[in-house]
Amino acid sequence: MKWIDTTKKSHRFMVVILIFAVVLGFWRCLSYVPRLPAEYRVFYYNHTDSLPRGLYMRVPQRDIKDGDYVVFEPTEAITNVAYERGWLKPGVRFLKQVGAVAGERYEIEPDTLQFKANGSYIGQAYTEDREERPMPVLRGSFVVPEGEFLPIGTNPRSFDGRYTGTVPLKNITARVIPLITGTWMP
Repeated sequence: MKWIDTTKKSHRFMVVILIFAVVLGFWRCLSYVPRLPAEYRVFYYNHTDSLPRGLYMRVPQRDIKDGDYVVFEPTEAITNVAYERGWLKPGVRFLKQVGAVAGERYEIEPDTLQFKANGSYIGQAYTEDREERPMPVLRGSFVVPEGEFLPIGTNPRSFDGRYTGTVPLKNITARVIPLITGTWMP
């Protein structure tokens, strides 16, 4: 009887290992797939700490609202800082959460540098990056203009709207949802 119990446990363990190997193999294959034009891509991998690392899946685009995850082409102001510091390679898009849309407010308090969107605390803005280079911190209270949105990250050090301001909605190439994410992801 004990031998049968051990065999069942071994069988379950092997099934778990097999499933893990298949998922890992699929995951690795995704990295070798040639880059498709943005309008044909279904999966996006986030490897930064701005949002949870992992695989995100494209979903039908509709009116963008607070809390949505979007993939967008960064503006020139964003790319100038990101390229200069080696944070971004040419042609790479950002994946961020929508913190505010047209008509909504966001602010970076001048004294404390607390970053808020629609009155909700998002995080601290920093005057320097981790390598002690100055950051382009916005200060004051702002209203998101028509046709734009405020990108935010969940990481306190995210390079997002606290430094870049708003981004045109036309720069959004996809709306996505988290598919497989977590702190354990590479």
